[in-house]
Amino acid sequence: MPSKMSNLRGKPDFFSEETFPFALWKLREHLQDRARHERLARANRRLAVLAVRTKRQLSGKERKEKMDRICMELVQTAEKIKTLAALASGIWHEYFPVILTGEQIDYMVERFQSAAALTQQIREQGYQYYFLIAEGRPVGYCGVRPDENKLFLSKLYLKQECRGKGYASQTFAFLEELCGQKGYEAIWLTVNRFNEAAVAVYKKKGFTVVREQKTDIGHGFVMDDYVMEKVVEEKPVASVERAEY
Repeated sequence: MPSKMSNLRGKPDFFSEETFPFALWKLREHLQDRARHERLARANRRLAVLAVRTKRQLSGKERKEKMDRICMELVQTAEKIKTLAALASGIWHEYFPVILTGEQIDYMVERFQSAAALTQQIREQGYQYYFLIAEGRPVGYCGVRPDENKLFLSKLYLKQECRGKGYASQTFAFLEELCGQKGYEAIWLTVNRFNEAAVAVYKKKGFTVVREQKTDIGHGFVMDDYVMEKVVEEKPVASVERAEY
């Protein structure tokens, strides 16, 4: 008998008893290769989609970081002082009704944050006020004054819709940089004892309560405050631009 099965034409049959196992192995190898190529193609497609998503996410994050970055603008001119007074009045009347009466807010704004009061503080008492500028517009302000080897943070306020965006953290970074430049050892401030949200923020930023104090500000009103202080590190990190106009 012939060693291989023959077809009608007398040629060896590919699926003979001897060649069938080899053919089956080749077919299995072919299918495995094809499956590997398909898996590789699917993986490459997933990687391509992931790369696009990551690029979009990074672009969005960069835009957000750029949008949320603030610039400190020094208040110097009479026009800027009027703008500051209007900003302060709006923020105070929005923020303080939960802990102060409307009458006390009106009195304190007129005495401490009116254009006349701000002008006197800047021109005669050594205060510096800064606008917090984001997207080309003031979103808040801060006021500071040197106090021997420390920096007194008199005011730091943000518009309601601009809170929680990291602006306060950037402001503190700027103030610590300023302390480093001037050789101030600490920043101190006063905060209403019943303003729990502000007290919590200051503690989170590294401030500790030094003492309590009550100050008679006239007209029958008293400020009941904590005095809080933070020792400034030797090498603060600058993260806020400074613009002087």
